[in-house]
Amino acid sequence: LLLPAWLMGSGFDPNDQKKITVLRHFDIPPSYLKDPYLHDTYDQKKRECTLQGFADTSEDGEVFIPMLSSLIAQSDLPSEFLFVVLVESQLQGSATSSRGAAGLWQFMESTGKLQGLQVNQFVDERRDHIKSTRAAIAYLSSLKKQFGKWYLALIAYNCGDGRLSRAIAKAGTTDISVLTDPKRAFLPPESRKYIRKVVALSLLATDDVFISKMQYDTFLTM
Repeated sequence: LLLPAWLMGSGFDPNDQKKITVLRHFDIPPSYLKDPYLHDTYDQKKRECTLQGFADTSEDGEVFIPMLSSLIAQSDLPSEFLFVVLVESQLQGSATSSRGAAGLWQFMESTGKLQGLQVNQFVDERRDHIKSTRAAIAYLSSLKKQFGKWYLALIAYNCGDGRLSRAIAKAGTTDISVLTDPKRAFLPPESRKYIRKVVALSLLATDDVFISKMQYDTFLTM
């Protein structure tokens, strides 16, 4: 099976200003564009999105995605945090993980309750699109205040603030290149992959040629 040349790719231009701007929104230095594992994740997501689309969802994207984008735009979160939902749940409000995380933002029950969501035998607000999004925004904002950088907030969202704090203490730095280095393994593999997936999808959305090929205009309204 021969794939078209535009799909094969070989990473991206490390001097691409659009991509550098995306990294800055995450408080990530431009040098991270040279990270080989980010390149691999970017190419993998490009292939996956080409074959499957950005999201496998039954929701009404024309209404649903702009609603999420609007709530994020009203907060201090960068607009690219819409892609967190894609990584977490593929925009499936009914998604439930093997560990019990539920909803768009994949809140665990305990974390959801701490963020003010009702979870009991009668209601599970983790599956409420608006309430869960507002709770996720508040949680991510608090993590940003705690750790000082958006990429650290995202890592903590995935592995927990205690786990991230221990990783930073062990590494002796908050440098993303050090924390996500698989050879040093300061963070769990899932968390290292997680931050790269979110960043890779955000970078992919700046690729005009790819977006035009995908004909997925919804994401261009972010």
